Amino acid sequence: MLPQDLKARDQTPVSDLLKRKLLGISSIQGAHGQSYQCRSCSHILERKDAATHACPKCGRTYAHEKVEKAYTTWCRNQDGDWLEALGRAYLRTGDQACARRAIEGLLEYARIYPTFPKGPDDGRLTFNWLQDVFIVNSMTRAYDGVYEACTPEERSAIENGLFRNVVKTVDRWFPDNRYPEGNLELAQCIGQIGLVLKDPDLLYRAFYRPDRALDALFTQFAPDGLSPKFPTYHTIMVEQLDGFGDALGEDAGRFYIDKIRFLREALDGTRFPDGSLPGFAHGNVGNRAWKSRAPERSTTYHDSGLTFLRAQTPDGPACLGFHWGQPKRNDGCRFDIQFYALDQHLIQPCGTAPYSHEFFGSWYKHALGGNFILVDGQDHANVGGTLTHELLGAPIQIVCAKVDGLAPGVNAQRHLALLPEGVVVLVDGLQSGAPHRYDWSLHGPGEWNLPLELKAAEGALGKSDGYVALKDVRRGAGKPALVADASLPGGRKGGAATLRAHLVQPAGSEVFTAQGPSGYTAKPMPMLMLRHAGARRLAVVAVLDPARAKETGHVQDVTVEPADLAAASTLTIRVQLSGRTYRFESSFETGRMRLLEPSGLDKPVARALPAAQPERTPPAPPPAAAVAASSPPAPPAAAEHRAALEEALRASALSGKKAHVNVLGRQDEVALVRADARAVFVRIQGNDLPLAWKDLKDEDVARIAFACFNERPELLVHAGALAAGPELQALHARIRDRLYELDPAQARKLASLAGP
Repeated sequence: MLPQDLKARDQTPVSDLLKRKLLGISSIQGAHGQSYQCRSCSHILERKDAATHACPKCGRTYAHEKVEKAYTTWCRNQDGDWLEALGRAYLRTGDQACARRAIEGLLEYARIYPTFPKGPDDGRLTFNWLQDVFIVNSMTRAYDGVYEACTPEERSAIENGLFRNVVKTVDRWFPDNRYPEGNLELAQCIGQIGLVLKDPDLLYRAFYRPDRALDALFTQFAPDGLSPKFPTYHTIMVEQLDGFGDALGEDAGRFYIDKIRFLREALDGTRFPDGSLPGFAHGNVGNRAWKSRAPERSTTYHDSGLTFLRAQTPDGPACLGFHWGQPKRNDGCRFDIQFYALDQHLIQPCGTAPYSHEFFGSWYKHALGGNFILVDGQDHANVGGTLTHELLGAPIQIVCAKVDGLAPGVNAQRHLALLPEGVVVLVDGLQSGAPHRYDWSLHGPGEWNLPLELKAAEGALGKSDGYVALKDVRRGAGKPALVADASLPGGRKGGAATLRAHLVQPAGSEVFTAQGPSGYTAKPMPMLMLRHAGARRLAVVAVLDPARAKETGHVQDVTVEPADLAAASTLTIRVQLSGRTYRFESSFETGRMRLLEPSGLDKPVARALPAAQPERTPPAPPPAAAVAASSPPAPPAAAEHRAALEEALRASALSGKKAHVNVLGRQDEVALVRADARAVFVRIQGNDLPLAWKDLKDEDVARIAFACFNERPELLVHAGALAAGPELQALHARIRDRLYELDPAQARKLASLAGP
């Protein structure tokens, strides 16, 4: 039986469940589920009457024909949840009315599913296979709950009309598609159907076939535990893998359980201090792109190009997220940042709104929605940055990166330092052989206030690439040194606060303030922009100082040398705080920022480093009696697997078999002759050559055994156990594939023997 709580759901009273009815039984093929959201504030819509739908938050209305297909998908998701709740209620109470309503609903979907053609993206209930899978996963759990209450005729109609048709429709997308979390949903979908239908072939297709083996699922994560779809999706994927572990039970094995524990620990490392995940735009990075890279182990999530700088200040934890790596899907901005201090997010990245948001195409997919620099008002090129320097684990933490070709002929750098007081020092530099217009932007937590005269300038910023989404634009003449304050009102989790930006820039700039969209609510995101026109080079220094309400902040003065920032290749930044002075040197030639004074604060301190595999102190062993009472027998060690195979090979006739083994330092296919207590004899160029057992590697013994015992599953289990390690994954998969053809029970036994 499947676990009935893969997702936390309310246990709705039976009387309330029985009042509901199916909503999605129609001849309409659904659209994307996110389309049934308000385009202004992203709230789920509600059907007002037969002709209109309305947003319950802002009141905006939509004609029924405009949202009909999206509404249909929403209805079918509701039906899936309702049918699953009925199945759980039947298991909990034995109420036959719940079982009958669930069975009738499943029969209705089994009737209509085959009537739909494949949609543009291989869905049937909806246009998209992944949307279908979300719905069907709930219906599979519903069927599991009422399975015993179905007649044989009902089971046949539901299984053949719905579930087996679903597998035929979506199976081609798995496992090699561009949605990592989609891979997991598909494996869960096909595997759950196999469990409920008691079909070992479907279980094999979902989990045990070589290209879908359990361990292959974990290639969706970098060695440091981060999802290639970026932290936005990381939680979803870990929850899905937890669901696999529950569904597979003993088949999951120790390997699987340890991996899940490691991913949960990695998840904590991707969070801000309030538990939230970074809001940078997500990316649909596919299996092929992910596997083509050679990611290194990292404490800073190098594989996705995200670095966290962290400090524990007297005002609480501070954290600066810097996204410097490969562009993500719907991600128009390079080098975006997110800053958390004073128990709240003071600088937000653009992020990604729902696809239906009216500014999705005009704001969220464009560079102006992030916190960096636009060149000539155009989006950034689709290129990733390169990390040039980082200093982590010290009282002062630094990260520097560069991107060549931010725009045609334009190279850019960003240097960042986080001080122990929670103050951020930011240095940006651009260089080109031709003059350009540079727009440097920063999105604040509240309205920006500057000691300048700003006048309304509607339309002054441009009409493309994000500018069109700006409102309340004001402009004024800039100064080489500016101080801008963004105030947060009270009532938030962190309380009233101010973010003060000390800005140093070349002379001749224009300053703009404006309101941009802020994501999932109708509230605008205040933006500050510095514009420099006709320049070949640009350098901007910003020191960001958070302070609670009615406090003056830490920074008293900021100076930068030389005065001509645009012409300099190296800058010296002096930051005067109330009790300490910091001096930094930023070099655009070397791509490094280094601390000049005070000394000693750039020395890393001892800290625990995450690893590609869990590294933890094992607990003290329990008493032997407790182990015997509560623990299953330990799997045989590698030596025992090998001893079993050597004994079987000595007792077998090997003549006529061939295997790939290491001979004289190279791997060759050789003819096997015989084996005795001392060696395995192979024939090379007409001569019988003994290969001593002590000189044969475990992988050689596994290959010989696979060649000789291809019809003996009890021995292939030992061969599969010896074929361990990433370099032998293909051999291990072939053995497991053959085992499942011969004896699925032995295949599951091999899966349980796999180590972490």
